[in-house]
Amino acid sequence: MKTFREFIVEAYLIERGQPTFSSRAELEKHHKGIPSGMVANNAASTENPKWRLVAVTNRKAQSQRREERKRDLTHPDDMKRGNKKEKKLQSVGLDPHHITPLHYSAKLKASMSPEQWAERVRSDAEQGVHHGHHHKNLMGTVISKTPERFRKRGITHRAGGAHELEGKTKDLYSRSVPHKDLLSAAHRREMRKKAEERKNQSIKD
Repeated sequence: MKTFREFIVEAYLIERGQPTFSSRAELEKHHKGIPSGMVANNAASTENPKWRLVAVTNRKAQSQRREERKRDLTHPDDMKRGNKKEKKLQSVGLDPHHITPLHYSAKLKASMSPEQWAERVRSDAEQGVHHGHHHKNLMGTVISKTPERFRKRGITHRAGGAHELEGKTKDLYSRSVPHKDLLSAAHRREMRKKAEERKNQSIKD
């Protein structure tokens, strides 16, 4: 249960309009720390961050909804294999990312009967497209704590990577242009960019 102070802080922030900052440090400086009952959250990308305060209760509710969505979209046997792969990715410093976004699959499932959805999952799998927490729907993405050996060829989770690409190309999602192909395109683009940067640096040296 929230304290009276936590309730007042949260209500004030909502009514005032949530200010955003380019770094967590700026946010903490502005608010003189993180108010009780709130957490710092980057609502945008790593490249163009928008740090803001979010109520702890809201974050917990979001996490709970996400877990419920995963269970709804994933067969129990697939969930076990998905959890195993998730732990393996995390153990080497990579952040798990769902190739076909959960919200996309959930919206698709909601528009179908159970029989239609089962057929869609089956036919998509034949094309190499998977839904929910299926182990083949999980990929490892690069974050700040990822070891250098994985950073060289990995795709970032946010800045210029998986989440950012999803936002920019959401209108292109279709069975003919699946999410995995869009992510592969982003990865190839990032690799070309890095190669070009290395080439330019070698010329300067």
